[in-house]
Amino acid sequence: MKLFRTIIVVSICIRGLLSFSELVQASGSKTETVTYKIRYQGKTYSKKALVYVPANYDKQKKYDVLYFLHGSGDSALGFYENSHYQQVLDKLAKQGKLKDTLVVFPTFYPSQAFVTGDYQKDDKLSRFFSRTELMGALVPKVEAKYSTYAKSTAKKELQQTRAHRAIGGFSMGAITSWYVFEEQLPYFKTFVTLGGDSWVIQEDGGGTATKQTAKKLAQTPKKYPDLGFKILAGAGSRDPAAELLQKQIKEMKKYRGFNDADLKYYELPGAHHTLEATVTLFEHYAKQIF
Repeated sequence: MKLFRTIIVVSICIRGLLSFSELVQASGSKTETVTYKIRYQGKTYSKKALVYVPANYDKQKKYDVLYFLHGSGDSALGFYENSHYQQVLDKLAKQGKLKDTLVVFPTFYPSQAFVTGDYQKDDKLSRFFSRTELMGALVPKVEAKYSTYAKSTAKKELQQTRAHRAIGGFSMGAITSWYVFEEQLPYFKTFVTLGGDSWVIQEDGGGTATKQTAKKLAQTPKKYPDLGFKILAGAGSRDPAAELLQKQIKEMKKYRGFNDADLKYYELPGAHHTLEATVTLFEHYAKQIF
């Protein structure tokens, strides 16, 4: 991510004002953990994802699920704590903007040893997460444990309930979400891409290989003409990703399958490539996710 290398990501440099234990006890909502195993490059890794469980969670009800990914060099816990997502999600639920929704905070890193600050290595992990880990391990684990619209974790059942499943993220998490759009559209309907373009062609490809990127992304709705979707993209106006996303989305809308209804872009005035801006962008789109 060449354009981002001079930017200090807040979540990597500071800790949140509240500890994880304090966040868990802050309201009627809960923060729980799911564990699962993956095989990557011949080795087995045990991984954890955080799950925001809304207040008054009822196993007799059905819940939408959003999978929300951090950026490069961060972690699920760091992203969750430093952005105060438990309080953010509590507020959105009370406002009726994101009701009855489980929010899962995973990581694309197999272990902490993979956090190197190398964007090319992160990109490789993002591709593995989107193609293999997400539907092969994480989603079945989460949706077997919690009461979602899926009655089972069989592929057909997960496909039939895609309208109640979304994925998104910040920075590298957004880049990962673009991969999921290509790889897993039968399982997800909404994609929240904040502060990150598509790297399907090359790094920063939304701006540096715009036509090729848009053409490649356009193959997905062409392949699945009967599957509706929503892409909710955004960035701060002072975020280098803004220019990349603007170019990419403008070019994408030249293709059949993309229009103003299913492909949206919101730019936050004066905002940079930060967690604070990401929270505001997330709040802007919250009511549109499901």
